[in-house]
Amino acid sequence: MMLADRRKLALHRLVVEHIIADPVNTREIGLNNIAKLKSQYSRDGWGTNGLQWVEDWERLLNADNQDLLLQLCLSESQYACDMRQVSPFTGVLSNQERYQAIREAHDAQW
Repeated sequence: MMLADRRKLALHRLVVEHIIADPVNTREIGLNNIAKLKSQYSRDGWGTNGLQWVEDWERLLNADNQDLLLQLCLSESQYACDMRQVSPFTGVLSNQERYQAIREAHDAQW
């Protein structure tokens, strides 16, 4: 797995902690970001794969059962790596959490 993918996975491991600890707030942040992402894709004409991934995130965030959402956040599959390219969780993690995740991903490389 490339370093950038490991970073995104490490970030999403921390996002999972937020989803479990505060699912309502984390979901709200995600859905607000999805609205922005969808608007950007429509306005700027970004690729259709990205828009599909945003819509997939939206379905996961709106589902009654969050198990699939948690599984996707933690998965190392190609689909999960692709999905994390357009993560709706900007603003969920503190700067300290982000730094921690990025450092762990980098250290794991060596």
